[in-house]
Amino acid sequence: MNLHAADIVKKSQHTSNNKCRLVFARVNHSQRSGETPLKTWIVAKEDGEVVTAHCNCMAGLSESCSHVGAVLFAIEAGVKMRETASCTTEKCKWLMPSHVKKIPAAPVAMIDFSSAKSKKQKLDDAIAGRTVRYGCKYEATARKQYEGVQSLHHQGFSCKDSRLWLNPQWPYMGASPDGCVTCTCHGTGICEIKCPHSKQEEANLRLCAGEQGFCLVNDGGTVKLDRRHAYYHQIQAQLHLVDVDYCDFVVWTKKDLFVERIVRDVDLWDNIIPRVERFFRLCVLPEVLGQQLTRGKVKVIKSWCAHFFPQEHVSA
Repeated sequence: MNLHAADIVKKSQHTSNNKCRLVFARVNHSQRSGETPLKTWIVAKEDGEVVTAHCNCMAGLSESCSHVGAVLFAIEAGVKMRETASCTTEKCKWLMPSHVKKIPAAPVAMIDFSSAKSKKQKLDDAIAGRTVRYGCKYEATARKQYEGVQSLHHQGFSCKDSRLWLNPQWPYMGASPDGCVTCTCHGTGICEIKCPHSKQEEANLRLCAGEQGFCLVNDGGTVKLDRRHAYYHQIQAQLHLVDVDYCDFVVWTKKDLFVERIVRDVDLWDNIIPRVERFFRLCVLPEVLGQQLTRGKVKVIKSWCAHFFPQEHVSA
């Protein structure tokens, strides 16, 4: 006996009282498959109880022919198939981490197949971008608060927007401090403002001195910028390129303000500048003029600029 299950799906419908379902089916003869399929219908409740049934075969008037039974078996098989997921419809459980209990389904185009290393790089880039946007957003607020504090201690204090500074002595470098400051008591200087996203709600920056990754340290009870931090090298470059004597290093949060006046460190600059010049002459300039690095004409093994790193090794 052959049942057309597709016909059941297409022709099933609710009855008028909306509590029972009327199912139409077309069932082939078991012995005479070439004849017209029989028309069978069943009225059943939602819990599966059969209310009545009929078939246009000779035994159908009794409402209990084998064709009605075939339809019921087909419905039961369809329900079991619907509620039982095959191995091809379930998610790949053997690759799931132990702490992951459920992975929602998603279109293939939306699934990220990149490696863990690549995902970490994307996350780091996103965090860096968020940090930069935060600093740009609050820099003006920080500078205004910095001006208010410094005006209490310096006569005629003012802070104006800076520009890109170039120095003929080192034409391959430029500096763009966050502001140019002047006062009648100390003359002209610059300022560098930092708005750390990770400390935005910190109420006392001095208590954070010495924390891993933070720019401030506690040196014998004095909180100051870490002299090995990249910010210190940035400020020293700005001082020498702009040719001023001091820079106010400002760290701002929504609840605190830290200011340190930093002067030129001539010994550090004299140690760094020969390596910077060498890096520019052997690495940057050949690439700018003839793309020698891009075309593989020069092989750079290591290149460092900071004073506490080894010198670069360049082989032609």
